[in-house]
Amino acid sequence: MTSGINITVLPIHRESGFDRSTLPGLQVASAPRRAARGRKNDRLILFISFEGDVPVTPDRQKELLLRLAKGYYEISGTVTSALTGVAENLNQFLLQRNLRGTEHGQHVLAALTMLVVRDTHLYLAHSGPVHTFLATPNGTEHFYDTREAGRGLGLSRNAPVKFFQAELTPGMILVATPKLPVDWNEATFQGLFGQNLSLLRRRLLSGAGTDLQAVAIQVLPGEAGVKMLRGPEAIEPAEAETSASPPAVPPAREPASTPRQQPAPPPTSRPVPTPVASAQARQPEAYSQDSYSPPQHAFDQPAIATDADVRAEAEPRRRERQRPQIELGPALLEVLRSVNRASQSIMIGLRDFFGRMLPDEPVFTLPTSTKLMIAVAVPLVVVTLAMVMYTQIGQESQYEQYYAEAQLAADQALGATEFFERQNKWETVLFYLNKAEEYRQTEETEGLRNQALQVLDQMNGVTRLDFQPALNGGLSNATMIGRLVFTQGDLYMLDETTGSVLRARLAGDGYELDPEFVCGPQQYGAYIVGPLVDMTALPDDNEEGAAIAAMDANGNMLMCFAEEAPLAITLVPPSSNWGDPTSMVVENGNLYVLDPLTNAVWIFDGGEAGFREPPYFFFGDEVPSLQGALDIALSGERLYVLHDDGHVTTCEYTFVVTDTGARNTTTCVDPATFEDDRSGREYGPFILDASFSQITRTPSPEPSIFLLDPIAKSAYHFGLRLKLIAQYRPGVTLPDNPVTAFAISPKFAPFRTLFIAVDNEVYLADLP
Repeated sequence: MTSGINITVLPIHRESGFDRSTLPGLQVASAPRRAARGRKNDRLILFISFEGDVPVTPDRQKELLLRLAKGYYEISGTVTSALTGVAENLNQFLLQRNLRGTEHGQHVLAALTMLVVRDTHLYLAHSGPVHTFLATPNGTEHFYDTREAGRGLGLSRNAPVKFFQAELTPGMILVATPKLPVDWNEATFQGLFGQNLSLLRRRLLSGAGTDLQAVAIQVLPGEAGVKMLRGPEAIEPAEAETSASPPAVPPAREPASTPRQQPAPPPTSRPVPTPVASAQARQPEAYSQDSYSPPQHAFDQPAIATDADVRAEAEPRRRERQRPQIELGPALLEVLRSVNRASQSIMIGLRDFFGRMLPDEPVFTLPTSTKLMIAVAVPLVVVTLAMVMYTQIGQESQYEQYYAEAQLAADQALGATEFFERQNKWETVLFYLNKAEEYRQTEETEGLRNQALQVLDQMNGVTRLDFQPALNGGLSNATMIGRLVFTQGDLYMLDETTGSVLRARLAGDGYELDPEFVCGPQQYGAYIVGPLVDMTALPDDNEEGAAIAAMDANGNMLMCFAEEAPLAITLVPPSSNWGDPTSMVVENGNLYVLDPLTNAVWIFDGGEAGFREPPYFFFGDEVPSLQGALDIALSGERLYVLHDDGHVTTCEYTFVVTDTGARNTTTCVDPATFEDDRSGREYGPFILDASFSQITRTPSPEPSIFLLDPIAKSAYHFGLRLKLIAQYRPGVTLPDNPVTAFAISPKFAPFRTLFIAVDNEVYLADLP
């Protein structure tokens, strides 16, 4: 795929008339090595502006941004789900801090702009009254919606987020700012497309007055990447940001003499450049209940220096000698009072009880050691009871809070008129229901969840299937199913832990593991076969009579039989030798092997040759990039290549014989276009709310292409021209982990069967 773009980020910061070389509150990040599934190709830009009574130092801002960026790449699922999680984390941190500062009248609000670039697609999210301008060849679009984005984060328990989307092309310019300068007007944004960043900076500053915080982003052709420019004139580009790490140059600190600025009025009170057309909210990436779970990592709250901290350091030492007071929440104080009253009542009752039993004896004349033990034990019991009661009360309070937010979002969804607004609100319902059910699951949450899922399923064209366990007895916990193949009535499973293939036979209502079946790494005569990396079904009439073929990373292949020992052969290495073969499939009697490392697909002739002849190259003069290719499928002479960013390359194999000789004229479409007719969707190289990992073709009488979305546990059904037909998801609860493999059986009237594996568990369901 050759449509990569490069992102250049220029911070623009003027404070009290002085231009600064850095901009606190700005973070650029790319996916770390161990990013969550679905985050690998995301380039993230976070821009936070703080307002309030207590300043947030640049160092604290940097620490907070690093944690937010790290949290984004730890959240699996859709982009909108991950961005919502970032806003939720920041809002929770600020809200707790503001609640602690209420008695001193101190608070801090944040306006947050979040941008994610995936290939050529831009996801934009606003929390608070922020402005973003996108200069395109057709003019400038203004993204701004305070009604949905709210006043900012830190005010309430709800974290409002407004989503926009756009397709990026080289030459586009994006400008984001939390406060719109009064003197910016139509002329400010005329002719920005293709603008040089140095000229753009001067233009923006010329009408900005004495203060401006803004980010300018330039879209350039080239290898996908993101880099931050440093220095006022943006002449010498800095190195690209490659992870969620701090900038090489620390943000400039506030001069000691600079007075603190008073909070500015909300941007809604300022004039917005009316000549610039306001963009309609674009489609947010669809949220799937199965694909997203709220972030489980602890969001550590970095301390923020406050005026109260400064005053505390100057307090007299007599204050330091005072016993610190523990601040308890009102609920805990009330619980302690109740426990104290109860304990006093118990002690009085015991005293009266013993007094009646022993009227002539002194009561509670106990040894000193016993009194000491009681003095220690009673407070511990009281505190333990108090904490148990407080935990229960706190959990109930958290449940009610999140369930109320879910109900509010559902009411807003029912009143929404626009497709994307309604979809976003129902996704928000699921988000808060997940939060609520961390504390308690009730009939109310179940009912609201079912309502939200039914609406979203209808909007997204989802059919729910009744999956049931496929295997009688299951597999060992150490097993990790990476591939599934169904052929000749049997189910074959590739165990990535051992590199072996397992066979299951139909037995009654399920499948039973065949303990006698052998197909795995070991020495077979003169051949030493290593761990198997892939397998494929063989035609019923193949020369050897084998059920499946499997291959290791060195080109050794096993022909595995249902009732016999395997037959090992060595594939003749291609002229470039093997790189890292990862996927194989048999079509038209020939074997096709994907080797992304050498950028090749190799064809081995079957028939009488039995794949033992030297291979030939699938492509002709036109060779697509196979770096990042995950899997292949074939239908006749058409090759489908699935890439790790979710796009598919299609190629038509053509071999022409003329008077001057034979010639390979294979042609490719990279990327191929998905035809998606669902409401609000567009034809394009991606299904925006999906992240695919495997591809397979089903044979006649209804040949089709199926793609697996492991996070959403979805099987997408396409025609051979990649026109979306249906999407299938579980209608029952399955393990939380992603799906690791899938397979489709041939059509046995009137159904086909869909098999999916989650780690060591396999499930099946009939397809409609």
